[in-house]
Amino acid sequence: MSESLFECLRGQCESQGFDLCHPFHTGWYNTLIEDEGHVKSGVLKKLSVPPPSRFFGDNTTNTSVCNAVLLGNTKKIWPYFLEFLKEKYEEEKQRLSDSEEALKLVLDEPFDKFCTMKLQKIFEEIHKKSSGDNGEQFEYDFFWSHGKCNKMKSAGKTNGTSHLITLESDENLMVSMQRAAVVTGHYWHDVDGTKLCIHPKFGTWSSFRAVVLIRNKCEVSFDHELIPKAAPSLLSRPIPDSEIAKAQEVMKVALGLTMNGDTLSTKYGESLCQFLHSTVVEGSDWSKISPSMRSWIHLRDCISLGRSEYRFENPQLLYHYTR
Repeated sequence: MSESLFECLRGQCESQGFDLCHPFHTGWYNTLIEDEGHVKSGVLKKLSVPPPSRFFGDNTTNTSVCNAVLLGNTKKIWPYFLEFLKEKYEEEKQRLSDSEEALKLVLDEPFDKFCTMKLQKIFEEIHKKSSGDNGEQFEYDFFWSHGKCNKMKSAGKTNGTSHLITLESDENLMVSMQRAAVVTGHYWHDVDGTKLCIHPKFGTWSSFRAVVLIRNKCEVSFDHELIPKAAPSLLSRPIPDSEIAKAQEVMKVALGLTMNGDTLSTKYGESLCQFLHSTVVEGSDWSKISPSMRSWIHLRDCISLGRSEYRFENPQLLYHYTR
Protein backbone atom coordinates (compact mmCIF):
# COMPACT_ATOMS: atom_id res chain seq x y z
CA MET A 1 0.00 0.00 0.00
CA SER A 2 1.60 3.28 -1.13
CA GLU A 3 0.13 5.38 1.66
CA SER A 4 -0.59 4.52 5.27
CA LEU A 5 -4.11 4.04 6.52
CA PHE A 6 -3.59 7.17 8.57
CA GLU A 7 -2.94 9.19 5.40
CA CYS A 8 -6.14 7.71 3.94
CA LEU A 9 -7.96 8.75 7.11
CA ARG A 10 -6.56 12.27 6.94
CA GLY A 11 -7.67 12.64 3.33
CA GLN A 12 -11.18 11.33 3.92
CA CYS A 13 -11.65 13.44 7.03
CA GLU A 14 -10.59 16.58 5.20
CA SER A 15 -13.02 15.78 2.38
CA GLN A 16 -15.86 15.89 4.94
CA GLY A 17 -14.76 19.09 6.69
CA PHE A 18 -12.70 17.55 9.51
CA ASP A 19 -9.43 19.16 8.50
CA LEU A 20 -7.57 18.56 11.79
CA CYS A 21 -6.16 15.04 12.17
CA HIS A 22 -3.29 14.59 14.63
CA PRO A 23 -1.76 11.27 15.81
CA PHE A 24 -0.37 10.80 19.32
CA HIS A 25 0.29 8.15 21.97
CA THR A 26 -2.13 7.78 24.89
CA GLY A 27 0.78 7.35 27.29
CA TRP A 28 1.77 10.97 26.61
CA TYR A 29 -1.73 12.11 27.50
CA ASN A 30 -1.68 10.03 30.69
CA THR A 31 1.66 11.50 31.74
CA LEU A 32 0.41 15.05 31.21
CA ILE A 33 -2.83 14.71 33.19
CA GLU A 34 -0.97 12.89 35.97
CA ASP A 35 1.71 15.59 36.15
CA GLU A 36 -1.01 18.24 36.35
CA GLY A 37 -2.68 16.44 39.26
CA HIS A 38 -5.94 15.63 37.49
CA VAL A 39 -5.65 11.87 38.01
CA LYS A 40 -5.04 12.15 41.75
CA SER A 41 -7.92 14.62 42.13
CA GLY A 42 -10.26 12.33 40.18
CA VAL A 43 -11.08 14.99 37.60
CA LEU A 44 -9.68 12.92 34.73
CA LYS A 45 -8.92 9.25 34.19
CA LYS A 46 -6.10 7.69 32.25
CA LEU A 47 -6.70 6.16 28.84
CA SER A 48 -5.67 2.60 28.12
CA VAL A 49 -2.29 2.19 26.44
CA PRO A 50 -2.39 -0.45 23.69
CA PRO A 51 0.72 -1.12 21.58
CA PRO A 52 1.54 1.35 18.80
CA SER A 53 -0.74 0.74 15.85
CA ARG A 54 0.27 -0.32 12.35
CA PHE A 55 -2.58 1.96 11.29
CA PHE A 56 0.02 4.73 11.30
CA GLY A 57 2.65 2.69 9.43
CA ASP A 58 2.74 1.21 5.94
CA ASN A 59 1.29 -2.26 6.68
CA THR A 60 4.73 -3.89 6.62
CA THR A 61 6.67 -1.81 9.13
CA ASN A 62 5.55 0.11 12.16
CA THR A 63 7.50 3.33 11.96
CA SER A 64 5.21 5.27 14.29
CA VAL A 65 4.81 5.01 18.06
CA CYS A 66 1.25 6.39 17.93
CA ASN A 67 -1.90 4.55 18.97
CA ALA A 68 -4.56 7.30 18.83
CA VAL A 69 -5.69 10.26 16.77
CA LEU A 70 -7.30 13.59 17.65
CA LEU A 71 -9.92 14.76 15.14
CA GLY A 72 -11.28 18.26 14.78
CA ASN A 73 -12.07 21.11 12.45
CA THR A 74 -11.63 24.74 11.53
CA LYS A 75 -14.33 26.90 9.95
CA LYS A 76 -14.13 24.68 6.83
CA ILE A 77 -16.63 22.26 8.37
CA TRP A 78 -19.60 24.63 8.23
CA PRO A 79 -20.79 24.08 4.60
CA TYR A 80 -20.54 20.29 5.09
CA PHE A 81 -22.72 20.55 8.19
CA LEU A 82 -25.32 22.68 6.37
CA GLU A 83 -25.46 20.17 3.51
CA PHE A 84 -25.92 17.37 6.04
CA LEU A 85 -28.80 19.25 7.67
CA LYS A 86 -30.49 19.84 4.35
CA GLU A 87 -30.20 16.18 3.35
CA LYS A 88 -31.44 14.91 6.73
CA TYR A 89 -34.39 17.29 6.65
CA GLU A 90 -35.45 16.10 3.20
CA GLU A 91 -35.12 12.47 4.30
CA GLU A 92 -37.16 12.95 7.45
CA LYS A 93 -39.80 15.06 5.72
CA GLN A 94 -40.31 12.31 3.18
CA ARG A 95 -40.38 9.63 5.86
CA LEU A 96 -42.74 11.44 8.22
CA SER A 97 -44.81 13.40 5.68
CA ASP A 98 -44.72 16.22 8.21
CA SER A 99 -42.30 19.09 7.67
CA GLU A 100 -42.70 20.48 11.21
CA GLU A 101 -41.94 17.17 12.90
CA ALA A 102 -39.06 16.58 10.50
CA LEU A 103 -37.61 19.97 11.43
CA LYS A 104 -37.84 19.22 15.17
CA LEU A 105 -36.13 15.88 14.68
CA VAL A 106 -33.33 17.26 12.52
CA LEU A 107 -32.60 20.17 14.87
CA ASP A 108 -32.18 17.90 17.91
CA GLU A 109 -28.41 18.11 18.65
CA PRO A 110 -27.64 18.15 14.91
CA PHE A 111 -23.93 18.95 15.07
CA ASP A 112 -23.11 16.08 17.45
CA LYS A 113 -25.05 13.72 15.19
CA PHE A 114 -23.29 15.07 12.12
CA CYS A 115 -19.86 14.47 13.66
CA THR A 116 -20.72 10.99 14.90
CA MET A 117 -22.28 9.79 11.66
CA LYS A 118 -19.65 11.24 9.34
CA LEU A 119 -16.59 10.14 11.32
CA GLN A 120 -17.85 6.63 11.97
CA LYS A 121 -18.70 6.28 8.29
CA ILE A 122 -15.14 7.30 7.42
CA PHE A 123 -13.72 4.66 9.75
CA GLU A 124 -15.99 2.04 8.17
CA GLU A 125 -14.53 2.90 4.77
CA ILE A 126 -10.98 2.80 6.12
CA HIS A 127 -11.69 -0.57 7.74
CA LYS A 128 -12.80 -2.02 4.41
CA LYS A 129 -9.57 -0.78 2.86
CA SER A 130 -7.44 -2.34 5.61
CA SER A 131 -9.13 -5.74 5.91
CA GLY A 132 -8.51 -7.53 2.64
CA ASP A 133 -7.36 -11.14 2.55
CA ASN A 134 -3.90 -10.23 3.84
CA GLY A 135 -4.78 -6.89 5.39
CA GLU A 136 -4.47 -5.66 8.95
CA GLN A 137 -7.59 -5.34 11.10
CA PHE A 138 -8.18 -2.75 13.78
CA GLU A 139 -10.67 -1.86 16.48
CA TYR A 140 -11.56 1.69 17.43
CA ASP A 141 -12.50 3.35 20.73
CA PHE A 142 -14.21 6.71 20.26
CA PHE A 143 -14.15 9.37 22.97
CA TRP A 144 -16.36 12.24 21.84
CA SER A 145 -15.97 15.86 22.92
CA HIS A 146 -19.58 15.84 24.18
CA GLY A 147 -18.63 13.15 26.71
CA LYS A 148 -20.04 9.97 25.18
CA CYS A 149 -18.00 6.91 24.21
CA ASN A 150 -18.45 3.98 21.88
CA LYS A 151 -16.47 1.23 20.17
CA MET A 152 -16.32 -0.02 16.61
CA LYS A 153 -15.12 -3.59 16.07
CA SER A 154 -15.20 -6.19 13.33
CA ALA A 155 -18.46 -8.01 12.73
CA GLY A 156 -16.97 -10.50 10.29
CA LYS A 157 -17.13 -10.55 6.50
CA THR A 158 -19.93 -10.45 3.96
CA ASN A 159 -19.01 -11.36 0.38
CA GLY A 160 -15.37 -10.99 1.32
CA THR A 161 -15.78 -7.50 2.79
CA SER A 162 -15.19 -6.88 6.49
CA HIS A 163 -17.77 -4.79 8.37
CA LEU A 164 -17.76 -2.93 11.66
CA ILE A 165 -20.40 -2.88 14.37
CA THR A 166 -20.83 -0.02 16.83
CA LEU A 167 -21.12 -0.82 20.53
CA GLU A 168 -22.37 1.94 22.79
CA SER A 169 -20.75 2.33 26.19
CA ASP A 170 -22.76 2.78 29.38
CA GLU A 171 -19.77 4.24 31.17
CA ASN A 172 -18.63 7.50 29.66
CA LEU A 173 -15.01 8.58 30.07
CA MET A 174 -14.39 12.29 29.69
CA VAL A 175 -11.19 12.98 27.79
CA SER A 176 -9.61 16.43 27.92
CA MET A 177 -9.44 17.36 24.24
CA GLN A 178 -7.16 20.30 25.09
CA ARG A 179 -4.58 18.05 26.72
CA ALA A 180 -4.76 15.53 23.91
CA ALA A 181 -4.14 18.45 21.55
CA VAL A 182 -1.12 19.59 23.55
CA VAL A 183 0.64 16.22 23.36
CA THR A 184 0.22 16.09 19.57
CA GLY A 185 2.75 18.93 19.53
CA HIS A 186 0.50 21.15 17.38
CA TYR A 187 -1.17 23.30 20.07
CA TRP A 188 -0.31 25.45 23.05
CA HIS A 189 -2.81 25.43 25.95
CA ASP A 190 -3.49 28.93 27.26
CA VAL A 191 -4.29 28.07 30.87
CA ASP A 192 -3.88 31.67 32.07
CA GLY A 193 -5.97 33.63 29.58
CA THR A 194 -8.53 32.16 27.20
CA LYS A 195 -8.31 28.58 28.61
CA LEU A 196 -8.31 27.53 24.95
CA CYS A 197 -5.82 25.67 22.78
CA ILE A 198 -3.97 27.94 20.38
CA HIS A 199 -2.64 26.75 17.04
CA PRO A 200 0.28 28.59 15.38
CA LYS A 201 -1.76 29.01 12.19
CA PHE A 202 -5.44 28.95 13.22
CA GLY A 203 -5.09 30.65 16.60
CA THR A 204 -8.17 29.97 18.72
CA TRP A 205 -10.29 29.08 15.69
CA SER A 206 -10.25 25.30 15.85
CA SER A 207 -12.49 22.79 17.59
CA PHE A 208 -11.94 19.19 18.66
CA ARG A 209 -14.53 16.49 18.04
CA ALA A 210 -13.09 13.15 19.13
CA VAL A 211 -10.12 11.15 20.29
CA VAL A 212 -10.02 7.74 18.61
CA LEU A 213 -7.86 5.02 20.16
CA ILE A 214 -6.81 2.48 17.51
CA ARG A 215 -6.08 -1.10 18.53
CA ASN A 216 -4.32 -3.74 16.45
CA LYS A 217 -6.54 -6.81 16.33
CA CYS A 218 -3.45 -8.95 15.84
CA GLU A 219 -0.52 -8.82 18.25
CA VAL A 220 2.24 -6.42 17.28
CA SER A 221 5.85 -6.86 18.37
CA PHE A 222 7.25 -3.53 19.49
CA ASP A 223 10.02 -2.36 21.79
CA HIS A 224 8.17 -0.21 24.32
CA GLU A 225 11.46 1.32 25.42
CA LEU A 226 11.34 3.23 22.13
CA ILE A 227 8.19 5.08 23.21
CA PRO A 228 8.96 8.40 24.94
CA LYS A 229 7.35 8.69 28.37
CA ALA A 230 6.05 12.14 27.46
CA ALA A 231 5.29 13.84 24.17
CA PRO A 232 8.55 14.30 22.22
CA SER A 233 8.05 18.06 21.82
CA LEU A 234 5.51 20.58 23.05
CA LEU A 235 4.61 23.76 21.23
CA SER A 236 6.06 26.97 22.64
CA ARG A 237 3.74 29.88 23.42
CA PRO A 238 2.81 31.53 20.09
CA ILE A 239 1.15 34.69 21.48
CA PRO A 240 2.39 37.78 23.38
CA ASP A 241 1.88 38.56 27.07
CA SER A 242 -0.37 41.49 26.20
CA GLU A 243 -3.00 39.25 24.58
CA ILE A 244 -3.01 36.87 27.55
CA ALA A 245 -3.53 39.83 29.87
CA LYS A 246 -6.40 41.08 27.70
CA ALA A 247 -7.98 37.62 27.74
CA GLN A 248 -7.73 37.51 31.54
CA GLU A 249 -9.72 40.73 31.80
CA VAL A 250 -12.37 39.48 29.39
CA MET A 251 -12.56 36.18 31.31
CA LYS A 252 -13.28 38.09 34.54
CA VAL A 253 -16.11 39.95 32.85
CA ALA A 254 -17.55 36.77 31.31
CA LEU A 255 -17.44 34.87 34.60
CA GLY A 256 -18.95 37.78 36.51
CA LEU A 257 -21.86 38.18 34.12
CA THR A 258 -22.53 34.44 33.98
CA MET A 259 -22.48 34.08 37.78
CA ASN A 260 -24.98 36.93 37.98
CA GLY A 261 -27.39 34.95 35.84
CA ASP A 262 -27.09 36.95 32.64
CA THR A 263 -26.93 34.01 30.25
CA LEU A 264 -28.64 33.37 26.96
CA SER A 265 -31.20 30.62 27.33
CA THR A 266 -33.07 30.71 24.03
CA LYS A 267 -32.35 27.63 21.95
CA TYR A 268 -30.90 28.24 18.52
CA GLY A 269 -32.91 26.98 15.63
CA GLU A 270 -35.68 28.71 13.73
CA SER A 271 -36.83 28.04 10.19
CA LEU A 272 -34.55 25.58 8.42
CA CYS A 273 -34.75 27.66 5.27
CA GLN A 274 -33.37 30.70 7.08
CA PHE A 275 -30.78 28.60 8.85
CA LEU A 276 -29.46 26.93 5.71
CA HIS A 277 -29.20 30.16 3.76
CA SER A 278 -27.43 32.06 6.55
CA THR A 279 -30.04 34.79 6.59
CA VAL A 280 -31.25 36.55 9.70
CA VAL A 281 -32.10 34.12 12.47
CA GLU A 282 -32.50 34.55 16.18
CA GLY A 283 -29.06 35.47 17.49
CA SER A 284 -27.77 36.86 14.19
CA ASP A 285 -28.41 40.36 15.46
CA TRP A 286 -25.50 40.90 17.84
CA SER A 287 -27.55 43.42 19.83
CA LYS A 288 -29.84 40.57 20.91
CA ILE A 289 -26.97 38.52 22.34
CA SER A 290 -26.71 38.84 26.11
CA PRO A 291 -23.64 40.65 27.53
CA SER A 292 -22.32 37.43 29.08
CA MET A 293 -22.52 35.50 25.83
CA ARG A 294 -20.82 38.29 23.92
CA SER A 295 -17.99 38.18 26.46
CA TRP A 296 -17.40 34.46 25.85
CA ILE A 297 -17.30 35.06 22.10
CA HIS A 298 -15.00 38.05 22.55
CA LEU A 299 -12.60 35.83 24.50
CA ARG A 300 -11.53 34.07 21.30
CA ASP A 301 -11.07 37.43 19.61
CA CYS A 302 -8.49 38.51 22.19
CA ILE A 303 -5.93 36.44 20.28
CA SER A 304 -4.96 38.07 16.99
CA LEU A 305 -3.16 34.99 15.61
CA GLY A 306 -5.27 33.49 12.82
CA ARG A 307 -8.21 35.77 13.52
CA SER A 308 -8.42 37.62 10.21
CA GLU A 309 -8.33 34.47 8.07
CA TYR A 310 -9.73 31.66 10.20
CA ARG A 311 -12.32 33.25 12.49
CA PHE A 312 -15.65 31.41 12.29
CA GLU A 313 -18.29 33.12 10.17
CA ASN A 314 -21.15 34.60 12.19
CA PRO A 315 -23.73 31.83 11.53
CA GLN A 316 -21.24 29.16 12.67
CA LEU A 317 -20.03 31.20 15.63
CA LEU A 318 -23.50 32.06 16.87
CA TYR A 319 -24.75 28.51 16.42
CA HIS A 320 -22.07 27.11 18.74
CA TYR A 321 -22.47 29.86 21.34
CA THR A 322 -26.27 29.94 21.51
CA ARG A 323 -27.15 26.23 21.56
